[in-house]
Amino acid sequence: ATTGKRWHDSVIDGIPDTRPSPGWWPCTDYPDYIKGIHKAIRKHSDKAKIVLNTYNWGYVSEDLRRRLLSELPKDMGVQITYEIFKQNRVDGLSCPVMDYTISATEPGEYFLSECAIAHELGLELCSTTNSIGATWDFGAVPYVPAPYRWIKRFKHLYEAFEKWGLAHYYETHHYGWWPNMVIDLRKAHIWSPRPDCLEEVLEKVVRRDYGEAAAALVLECLRDWSNAMDYYVASNEDQYGPWRAGSAYPFIFQPNITRTMGSKEIQFPTAPQASFGYRIIKTLYQPYENAQQSPGPLRYPKEIKQLEKMLALWEAGVQKLQKALPLIPANKRDNGVRLEALGLYILHSCRTTINIKHWWLLNTKLQASGCKQEMLAILEQLRQLAKAEKQNALDLMPAVELDSRLGWEPSMEYVCDKWHLQWKARQIDSTLREIDTYQTMLEL
Repeated sequence: ATTGKRWHDSVIDGIPDTRPSPGWWPCTDYPDYIKGIHKAIRKHSDKAKIVLNTYNWGYVSEDLRRRLLSELPKDMGVQITYEIFKQNRVDGLSCPVMDYTISATEPGEYFLSECAIAHELGLELCSTTNSIGATWDFGAVPYVPAPYRWIKRFKHLYEAFEKWGLAHYYETHHYGWWPNMVIDLRKAHIWSPRPDCLEEVLEKVVRRDYGEAAAALVLECLRDWSNAMDYYVASNEDQYGPWRAGSAYPFIFQPNITRTMGSKEIQFPTAPQASFGYRIIKTLYQPYENAQQSPGPLRYPKEIKQLEKMLALWEAGVQKLQKALPLIPANKRDNGVRLEALGLYILHSCRTTINIKHWWLLNTKLQASGCKQEMLAILEQLRQLAKAEKQNALDLMPAVELDSRLGWEPSMEYVCDKWHLQWKARQIDSTLREIDTYQTMLEL
């Protein structure tokens, strides 16, 4: 049964109704809604392409999704997201993919089953693949420089083409477009004749862009960065938080010292004309729990260990690239410097994401403690963490000053440029004052 109301109206006397809303699951009325839209479109055009994106329903059992697809008009297409809801286990915990990420090179269970069902029913297939290089992994970068992972994804997409006829791709969300090595690989893979080895194509691209002498080190760097993404964390709180805003993401002291009883969430400063802007950045870091995901207090210690492995590999790649820079010819040097800036941006974002998980654990421990001495010790840990994170943000400024594309995304506009990194430093200064105030409260 459903609530019979819109999601926003499904609250009675302040109590949320936990049943699904119509149009969610179960959604037996949804095919009639789609048929109504289909009829209206076909009245005016028999050539218009009508596509239903089943993005939000991938967590639902296969039999329910089959029931929906089986009732769609046969001249429609179905758009299926490649990796969302893919099961991922970390040391025995459930940590599924929550949104677009190249950390998942293989498709998710929803993609595989939905493609098979749609193909069986004779529906045209389309997939959200983000396959020109950008995902929500790092919200404000032009592309994710992990080419060996993209190569693996492209191979799986070709298997889907051969098996189910998947030939339509949604290759960028609202990230925009930027020339990069992933586009070169995608172009080589999607056109005929298709090369036998995309790794060889990558080697040619690297020699073209960075020169023969530097190519080996650059490829080693890209291999490290590709391997680092094995340890990436694709949770909602991270992709709507530090991964999205980078090292400009604020660190909010979570005890609520207030006379107004307001929320500690703050509005991230974005341009007023931004399409989404601050609305897709959640500043009060906390676990966004999900029925298919292990709780945050269990996940965070293990995710920190994962991210520390990611950080080590990413930093190793940066160091190899820095060794390669003097070997790059003068007329290609700008390519290398910009790649280094991109690598540093992601490196600092990784530090921020590790730090914010420690930050949440310490804030939670502080508020659960009944021991004054323990609380004082935690406050000092928070101070040191805040100061380290402030420096992490400030150290990134030369990289974002070098390349104005870093820290920008079309739907948010700038979120991690020099101004926002300086804003982060000011925000942490405010947080440090709150910590001092809280310490005086312990002495009352």
